[in-house]
Amino acid sequence: MEYTVGTNWDFDLIDKINYPEVKSVFGGIPDALIASGRSSFMINPIQEENLKNYIGKVHEKGWKFEFNVNSGCIENIELTPAGHKKILKYFEWIESLGVDSVIISIPNLVQIVKKFFPKLEVKISTYQKINSVEMATRFEDMGADAIMLSEHINRDFKLLQGIRNNIKCKLMLIANVGCVYACANMHSHTNSVAHSGAESAINTILTEVYAADCLYKRISNPVELIKSRWIRPEDVGYYEEIGIDMFKIIDRHSSTEALAERMKAYHERSYDGNLIDLLGQIINKKKGAPIDMDRVFNLKNPEDMKKVEKFLGVLNILISDLYYLDNKAIPDDFLEEFKKRDCKRMSCLKCGYCKKIADMVIKKTQDDEQIQGTIHMLKEVKQEILDGSLLY
Repeated sequence: MEYTVGTNWDFDLIDKINYPEVKSVFGGIPDALIASGRSSFMINPIQEENLKNYIGKVHEKGWKFEFNVNSGCIENIELTPAGHKKILKYFEWIESLGVDSVIISIPNLVQIVKKFFPKLEVKISTYQKINSVEMATRFEDMGADAIMLSEHINRDFKLLQGIRNNIKCKLMLIANVGCVYACANMHSHTNSVAHSGAESAINTILTEVYAADCLYKRISNPVELIKSRWIRPEDVGYYEEIGIDMFKIIDRHSSTEALAERMKAYHERSYDGNLIDLLGQIINKKKGAPIDMDRVFNLKNPEDMKKVEKFLGVLNILISDLYYLDNKAIPDDFLEEFKKRDCKRMSCLKCGYCKKIADMVIKKTQDDEQIQGTIHMLKEVKQEILDGSLLY
């Protein structure tokens, strides 16, 4: 199995993930013409000269560098004369950096890059939520060099095999998925970060209300931690048998130590610890890179800070301090049961398999009072955003 690893722009990370399976590193920049799949405050800034040097160091390892331009929305600028010219200029700049591949969500951008920048490889982002043979075929026909399939089909082995049997380009999956399975927020969250990661964006920490909502779901019902479509380091072989080419290790806003720990676990195909610590897409201050709060708030008016002060408490919630998901307690044949089930056509309440596993492997590490207090805080913050009292 090959791996691509998200970067937080720390030069030390490159040496700490130096394993033979690593073939590329991916990253994006804040406040860009085309957002890179995260809110700007979640991405460490980097100066252009350092960016070139970073890509150069990646190339010294014999790896490729993949640049994120995977916004789910660019406000139709590609359909205006001025916007189209800006896009061409932006990709010219990306190519001048020495970038090997671009990660894209929007079909128009895929076709623009294939037409004007044929040297750049194009990888389709997971934000497209590709979940069928026909959908994958359409992107391959556009010229996609690799397709990142929807993380929500990671355990649909019949579908994965069907896509592999019909698609020639590389197929990729996010390995350490933390996103809530079949999340109702998935498309709204994608659009939200598209508008909070671009240069003209409303860059507010409140875009993470979606992450807070998912955090509430996991803490109040920890079976959601099992339902998430993560792939354990011990289970990589299942996907090699299918013919999946590459796994993606996230998140780009994680600390260097966390990213190195995750890649080490997949290299060793074994992890003895709290599986939650390996997962991306989960607010985890302990495992995250520090956020520059001045960049978030632009504190010209102290009152603006007070409005969202309560929300900042959400960033301090550590689900891994509330629950311990014992990776080594998960049965070796955990995935075999998914081969027998069609989750898309079943009710989780009626099935009960993930609940059975959760009861076996998840333990509370705090008392019920603290857990219920955290749940109450998350509910209260969400309600105050919905009724506007946290906004004005």
